[in-house]
Amino acid sequence: MIGSRAFHALTFDSRRFDCGSKLRFVEATLAPALEREGMGADVRAIAERMLKG
Repeated sequence: MIGSRAFHALTFDSRRFDCGSKLRFVEATLAPALEREGMGADVRAIAERMLKG
């Protein structure tokens, strides 16, 4: 397709996650939630509560 269609790219400085499996999707959702200001502590508490089962 090179030369026949436009190609757009974006350079970014951040983490990248592979969501190709259900487990990796959970990781990609959980990791930023844990790091998010104003939310991370609550997400961690929820995860810890769930792990205690």
